[in-house]
Amino acid sequence: MKSRTPQHDRPTDTTSAQDRIPLTAAQRGIWYAQQLDETNPTYQIGQYLDLRGRVEPVLMRVAVTKIVADLGAVHLRMRDDGDGPYAVAMPPAATDDLLEVVDLRGTDADAAFAQARERMDVEMATPRDLTGDALFGAILFRLDGDRSLFFQRVHHILLDGYGAVVALRYLAGVYTRLARFTPNGRVLDLVDGVVARVAARIPSPLPSLADLQASLDAYEASDQHAVDEAYWTEALADDAVVEGLEGSADGVATRVVRVSVPLEGDLVERLAGLGRDLPKTVVGVIALYMAKVTGEARVSLGLPVTARRGAVAKTTPSMLSSILPLRVDVD
Repeated sequence: MKSRTPQHDRPTDTTSAQDRIPLTAAQRGIWYAQQLDETNPTYQIGQYLDLRGRVEPVLMRVAVTKIVADLGAVHLRMRDDGDGPYAVAMPPAATDDLLEVVDLRGTDADAAFAQARERMDVEMATPRDLTGDALFGAILFRLDGDRSLFFQRVHHILLDGYGAVVALRYLAGVYTRLARFTPNGRVLDLVDGVVARVAARIPSPLPSLADLQASLDAYEASDQHAVDEAYWTEALADDAVVEGLEGSADGVATRVVRVSVPLEGDLVERLAGLGRDLPKTVVGVIALYMAKVTGEARVSLGLPVTARRGAVAKTTPSMLSSILPLRVDVD
């Protein structure tokens, strides 16, 4: 698939009412956030697997196309009209090729890896048109010695981090099952269309988007929803000052900055000696740091949550996650 930069012209809407798929609350949040800055590329999730052992590109192509077809959230296309944003389903055909293969065999291992990572960074820095057809992408980089890098990116409006991992696991399962029936990839070039059509007829074991929507609707109509709403309304009623490292935020981040700092051995031992859960310890350390930098006695940290209740939500790749404030009083 070719990526497209954001355009202001929207596709003509000829969708019937029954074809409209409602967006989740989290999806609507991403939609409106992206509208504020259409060229912001950071509303994407990217991940890669460093694979050791033979990977057959033909089978990977079939597997990628199957997961896009099977997982309703991944083949959605976004639309907008007077009633607001919504989605339509546009699953690929069984024989569509949705995988780009980049052959770096014959290139020095370090240089090949660097080229692959550079390409991944370019993909993640490329803005995506929310109403376009490039919200999902997959690349297989082939390196020497039966080593491959499988890269997958998806716009946050389709999947959250939790959903992206579920999708990746499903892809691994599909590829593994296909490989069992085609040992050593023999004659695949002759029968790949047949393999793709057979694979397409195998139903997905995961819930559908309709199942997910029914689950969400049931929760919103439940007494528990009213209890949860009352709790958060009360919890966030106070006027807490939200300060970041550079004061109050005046916009949305447009790039991702990664900084890695190795911990010295003695510090690792001290942290381990606390006998506490490491993620909670890290959150506590960040709260202390924020308090010292901002001078505030109460700091608010945004923590991502999966926002999934029940088996259907936990097994359906989708966009449901949210960020909740954790307010920490620092003495």
